[in-house]
Amino acid sequence: MIHFTPADWKRIRETYAAWWDNRLPRALMGGDCNIYPPDCPDSGAPWPNQSNIHDFSVPPEAIAQNWARSLSRKAFIGDAFPCVTNHAFGPGVMAAFLGAKLDNATGRVWFCVDKPRNLADMHFEYDPDNPWLKRVKALTRAAAEAFEGNAVICMTDIGGVMDVLQSFRPGELLPLDLYDDPENVVRLLTELEALWRVFYADLRAEMRGVPGYSDWLGVYSDAPSYTIQCDFAYMISPDMFRRFVRPTLVRQCAYLERSTYHLDGIGQLAHLDDLLTIPNLRAVQWQPGDGKPTGAYWADVLRKIRAAGKGAVVSYDGYAEAEAVIAALGSGAGLHFGMRSIAPEDLEKSIARIEAIRRL
Repeated sequence: MIHFTPADWKRIRETYAAWWDNRLPRALMGGDCNIYPPDCPDSGAPWPNQSNIHDFSVPPEAIAQNWARSLSRKAFIGDAFPCVTNHAFGPGVMAAFLGAKLDNATGRVWFCVDKPRNLADMHFEYDPDNPWLKRVKALTRAAAEAFEGNAVICMTDIGGVMDVLQSFRPGELLPLDLYDDPENVVRLLTELEALWRVFYADLRAEMRGVPGYSDWLGVYSDAPSYTIQCDFAYMISPDMFRRFVRPTLVRQCAYLERSTYHLDGIGQLAHLDDLLTIPNLRAVQWQPGDGKPTGAYWADVLRKIRAAGKGAVVSYDGYAEAEAVIAALGSGAGLHFGMRSIAPEDLEKSIARIEAIRRL
């Protein structure tokens, strides 16, 4: 049994709908805490992670049982809701759906090809029998069935269209392709964009009965949503971004009812103005990057995102930093602070702190 009622789901749907529509006057924040005994035995299946995701001998139903078992232990605080992430297949698993090698020998997933082909010789096609696609679909389906309509199975990390192309043109090849063969780059991006929609629809079809949508970012939506991205954009100029990246993002935002852009690293700040003009882009997640300060240090960036009528998903380190972000901006309106796990001994004081932040 997952301890979340129909009234809880109604509250979550209404709260997040207001946030997506830029109507919520406060920040989103919450967490979960293990306070209940599990309602079923451990299936013995390992918890999926990037180091073991290649082991297809583990039945999807056994993994889903352990996910449901874990959720049955939790109380959900503030704006948290029952969900499990399904991103252990790595960022950009669409590359594996299209024939790239999924390499997790280091314990982290990377996508690669033995020998890159010339752009003119490349062509991408849908393969319903691709083993990685079948595995992700089976696990998504098993989770949706195990949760009995009372938890969200987060969409796997399909990846950004240009980032997937880079898996097939690694290193310096794709940046040079933008200059040397732009026509074939655009052709392949068009193919990949169409396939991205097919894979999204495939996975969405396996989520029958779920009470909403989310992905690795953990933002809830009762309508189809996704966190779109282009990490490759870190390396290109605004002009290149407008030519090769922005058109795909515009169409993805038109396809999805709600979307967030994963703005990863200070090199992508050069594209923020262009991103904020995309009509149906509802939110931006600002991720400064490894070694960079988080939170209130970037108040100007967050202020610009909010001024454009977009939500801002904020990187922060603890409750005090969330309070500092809100203080720097003047209110918590439009902000989303990621949900966190709470130790049982910290539950009472964490509830009080979360409620105080949600009132700011």
